[in-house]
Amino acid sequence: MEVQFVVSKGRVTKVIIGDYEFEADADIKDTDKIEETFNKLVTLGVKFTKGITVIERNIRDFLKELGEYKKIIEEFKGKEAVKMDDLKKYGDLRVIGMKITTNARKAGLIEKDERAFEADWKNRTYKLNPKLKKVLEYL
Repeated sequence: MEVQFVVSKGRVTKVIIGDYEFEADADIKDTDKIEETFNKLVTLGVKFTKGITVIERNIRDFLKELGEYKKIIEEFKGKEAVKMDDLKKYGDLRVIGMKITTNARKAGLIEKDERAFEADWKNRTYKLNPKLKKVLEYL
């Protein structure tokens, strides 16, 4: 199986094999060793296709952590935006929004400076962060 490397400033920053992309911080001199290690895994029967990807695992972990708040994410299924009044039944949206945002950040689904929801005060709606739309496929 072919192993690909992304290199920046003399360092390997990513290793790509099959359907998977791994973050790395390795010296460019070690690419042969890295490739050899992955090839050993393939020889031992490890497949780098058709499994659960890192992003899928992160989404599943995120949904598991959400618990009862998963229902709020479900409200966005098939919709571009959800009315603020429709979400009030779940409680204080400031608190709930922060919990969902914190969990999404921990799962690596959104960046530290992003939020799970974007408020449109003029139309009194919330939009789901575009990076979280993939989560809807797992509900």
